[in-house]
Amino acid sequence: MRSQHKLRKNEQFQEVFKHGRSFANRFLVVYFKPQELPSEFHIGFSVSKKVGKAVVRNRVKRLLKAAIADISEQIDSRFDIVIIARPRVVELEFEEVKKNLIHAFSNAGLFRT
Repeated sequence: MRSQHKLRKNEQFQEVFKHGRSFANRFLVVYFKPQELPSEFHIGFSVSKKVGKAVVRNRVKRLLKAAIADISEQIDSRFDIVIIARPRVVELEFEEVKKNLIHAFSNAGLFRT
């Protein structure tokens, strides 16, 4: 995932939370907001301490980033997206994480048509 695709600042995350919509499944919550000037999608990850210690949280973030890299060509470029990992995501392997991410994105309408 390229660095220009990342949401980094707290203000950017808060903007998506306040003015965006969300979709959730058992393992992930996806917040999304249309960009004012669409260019490329921007994405941020949030993995709380409820998920586990730092090693576990970093593993979850790596899995999410790898899954995003696999499906990035399909993601609509008009959105800012924040993905929140729920504690049960630790139970999943890569393919299951990717499947849940695709499920959440397709139900939220974040794929190109």
